[in-house]
Amino acid sequence: MKTIRHLYLKWAGQQFRADTIMSKYDILFIGTAIVDSIIKGFDPDPVSATGYRADSGSLHIGGEAVNGSIAAAKLGMKTAILCPLGSDAAGAMIETSLAAYGVDTGLIVKSGGHPTPVTTMFVADDGTRRSVTNKAHRYNFHPERYLDALSDAKAVVLGSLFRAPFDDPDVIRRVVEAAHANGVTVFADTKLPNFTKLKLEDIADSLPMIDCITPNEEEARYYSGEDEPEKMADVFLDAGVRSVIIKLGGKGCMYKSREETIWLPAYDIDAVDAAGAGDNFLAGFVSETVRGSSVREALTFANACGAVCTTAVGACTALRDRKQVEELIKQQEEAHMDRFEVRECDNIETIKELFREYSTIKGAEQCFVSFGKEIGDLEAFYAGGAMLLGWENGEPVACIAVRKIDDAVCEAKRLYIKPASRGKGYARVMLNAMLEKSRELGFKEVHFTTKPDVMQIGYELYKRMGFEEVGEADGIVTMRMVL
Repeated sequence: MKTIRHLYLKWAGQQFRADTIMSKYDILFIGTAIVDSIIKGFDPDPVSATGYRADSGSLHIGGEAVNGSIAAAKLGMKTAILCPLGSDAAGAMIETSLAAYGVDTGLIVKSGGHPTPVTTMFVADDGTRRSVTNKAHRYNFHPERYLDALSDAKAVVLGSLFRAPFDDPDVIRRVVEAAHANGVTVFADTKLPNFTKLKLEDIADSLPMIDCITPNEEEARYYSGEDEPEKMADVFLDAGVRSVIIKLGGKGCMYKSREETIWLPAYDIDAVDAAGAGDNFLAGFVSETVRGSSVREALTFANACGAVCTTAVGACTALRDRKQVEELIKQQEEAHMDRFEVRECDNIETIKELFREYSTIKGAEQCFVSFGKEIGDLEAFYAGGAMLLGWENGEPVACIAVRKIDDAVCEAKRLYIKPASRGKGYARVMLNAMLEKSRELGFKEVHFTTKPDVMQIGYELYKRMGFEEVGEADGIVTMRMVL
């Protein structure tokens, strides 16, 4: 009998389960495999009756499942792909490349009667693209016939929900149902429909079995009927999906679940070709989730993967390995620090506004029981301590305070970063500034209280910085650091 132990992946109060010991693969990608004929710098003005010019033309393997599986393999994951290929030159090109990158190709379904799809893609100077598909893209292979493969994975990625093979409600339901039954975490990327027009209500019975869905802004608008990202996400959540990531291109991304909303800005990078950026993003997010990272950490890593992808033509070209992504994250954090400074509060109304904004976080009510008394006279409440503000490009975006308990002990309170400024390393800077100020004031020990099920990211940061747990009551953890 097969013995299975499980890893519980906790995202913002949710727990997702993935096999840890008997899993053959970290991630199984299911979806399409194509060859992209990429034409860059196309000049629409003809040079002859039938001739046109372009800056360059190249062939690249692609398709959501191909792009994602290769990216995840480069990031150190054990990956496999379940996809159809024709018995032709294009199919051979894809299979050879997958194997070269370390992707398990044993589940590929080959057919002599269906050619491998080839997409013609026109890439503009800013990296945006337009593509031309054909009837070969319409072939609907049947992943539901290979459900045994799902039990061999920790996570499964549906490469293109609403397009073949996931444009059939029955196919979708059977795949996610099998994954759900095996405790496999389900991620679903989306695409706008091309041949079969499905709506969310058409797959209503499948959506509650999807742990995370990842549309881009255009797709989210199409399926939700909303224009604002948070409202778009709410439509998916109300339909039963457990969490949503909306990829916002140059504006970054937004994650939302019932418990938490996270916004991250895009990386400041010169884009060459955006093809496959979303697939690399998702591969990075799933990889980090399987590794046990927090949602914010996984999003930060995913953002960097997507950014790296855009720096070269072709979805599988630029990303090399995990170290490359980590270096970009570090470079971006250092760049942000040049625009960020911490100063003692010289405007009570400014810090009051940040404190009030913090108090509205869902689930944090227990941390604000005496908030009325505190906010009524901040100078008296923090007498003998300090209030610090973090400034980004001259705007107040962060706060933290030090409250005196006695001559030797102080309490750190109200660490808060505005949503648009998160993911830049500012929380660590604010904590270090608080510790420095506490030492300057002569304190020997700092206490901190937090609620891990609401503030999981902060809780993990406190532990990494050396705070130790000294007590817990009603879900609120007390931590301390000896200075």
